[in-house]
Amino acid sequence: KASEPPSDLMWWNSYMSASTWWVPAEVGFFTIEIVSAADYNLSNFTVQWNDGPKEDMAGSNHNISSSVIFTQEGGTLSFEMIQGEWGELVIDRIEIHRVTESYSIEASELDGDGWVLRGDPGFEVDVGSTGTITVENGLIHGGELQIAGSLVGNGSTMKDCGPVSINGDGSSVVWKNGSFNGSRDDHDLKLGPTTQKDLENFVGTGGFVDYWEVQLESQTIQFPGSGITFMISDVGPMGQTIHGHSMVDGTFVVPANRQDGPRVVEIGYSDGTVWTEDAKIENVSWFTAWGTYDSNGADLEKSENPLFEFDNLPNVRVTNVEVTEESTVGKRAFVDVTVENSGAGAANVPLECSVDGEPADISPIYPNAELAPGETETVEIRWGVASTGNHTLVCIPMIPSQVAIEGSLGGGGSDTNSIEWRSADVEEGSMLSPLLISVLVALVVGLLLVVYFRAMGDSDIMTSHAESDGLDDLDDLDDL
Repeated sequence: KASEPPSDLMWWNSYMSASTWWVPAEVGFFTIEIVSAADYNLSNFTVQWNDGPKEDMAGSNHNISSSVIFTQEGGTLSFEMIQGEWGELVIDRIEIHRVTESYSIEASELDGDGWVLRGDPGFEVDVGSTGTITVENGLIHGGELQIAGSLVGNGSTMKDCGPVSINGDGSSVVWKNGSFNGSRDDHDLKLGPTTQKDLENFVGTGGFVDYWEVQLESQTIQFPGSGITFMISDVGPMGQTIHGHSMVDGTFVVPANRQDGPRVVEIGYSDGTVWTEDAKIENVSWFTAWGTYDSNGADLEKSENPLFEFDNLPNVRVTNVEVTEESTVGKRAFVDVTVENSGAGAANVPLECSVDGEPADISPIYPNAELAPGETETVEIRWGVASTGNHTLVCIPMIPSQVAIEGSLGGGGSDTNSIEWRSADVEEGSMLSPLLISVLVALVVGLLLVVYFRAMGDSDIMTSHAESDGLDDLDDLDDL
């Protein structure tokens, strides 16, 4: 038990048009004094004792002159906000003044509807994910409990400690034959989406203070990409409809039920009924450079970071890049690029190729593959390089810029073996160029002709020398 437990009560006037207290009092004449909490006042509110007149209150305290109670002990204090006014009604205590005696009752000791606890807790208890706090026929009064592990109670009371937070993977609460009374919020237990609960013969604060709420501190839906439009129906206790689109990182933050508040996805009301959110993500559409993909949607999971997945997206990758006809520098080789779509959606996919991390010289610049679900297509391209040496061509699908989660549409690539590129004037085995071969052939033919004619001339001279002398030869020349 805290030495100074929180004891002020605040009327949650945002939700109630009026609120009451049952005040225990003996039969007779007495005066009730209402005292506001420090740093607050009673202005802008009225008070009424039983069926008496409504009295305007102001300042830090207000006195009511009571009537004689004949039929029963005690009576009802009713509070209302003056029409057109606004403020917070926070009360520290009431004092009962009689002729012979006076006594005070802390606000937290009074029973009524529409009130929540105010004040700092007298102590704090933190239980880790592997820990358990067990209460047997006991009382915990005026503290704040944060439990990531387990809370077990039997025949015990948790007073002015609410809301007791039990949240974490594997967390649980088992509370039997006991009660919770007094909370700073409109619920006694604040549970996480995976917290297990077993409440038997459980009595709560009552009124508008619920048994429990299952809360998400925040909720961010992760979509595969940006610009995805959708609708979320039946959000929160009011069943709101939200229209939205995913951000550049593919996320969308689901608004809280109250400004700067948590996402409430389940409520165990004080009357024993339970509400559970049944929100759905619907009318989902994603326009990408590969095509537009629609989805009928899915249930909105009760988790802080649910992942939305399409069931009809393509999954495209390049499975093979093969040079079918090599070439030389300055010319282009023929290349077959095999593209596979193993997904459930069609895609019109441009490809991009590179050499040593730089854009490759290919034709067409952006080859395209149009693929139905489960289809494989081979695209022929022409590849050229500007320098000799060994080069490898790498080809991959050109992923749309809307993709936020890598691999959502596929994207695996493939490459050729290392290909050796030579100059155009140096063929394999150092073969001579056609022009040089022609010149050499002409020279050889010319030399052969010279040798032939010279041989023929030498033969005639030798014959003449054999038949006549030199003067006869000159005569013969004259005849020619």
